[in-house]
Amino acid sequence: MFNINNFLHLDALKPAMEWKGFPKYNFVGGHIDSDSIPMQSIKDSLDKIILKEGKTLS
Repeated sequence: MFNINNFLHLDALKPAMEWKGFPKYNFVGGHIDSDSIPMQSIKDSLDKIILKEGKTLS
């Protein structure tokens, strides 16, 4: 195996960190802590806006 860094310019940026996989909670694609979602607040906000703007949303 060869070291790619031997072929790079001396001022080149350091290589990116090795991929270790997603963290437990990365907030992308459904990997969130479901207990931390404020569902009641979301529901209250949706109810409020649907009652106010519902006729124009269709």
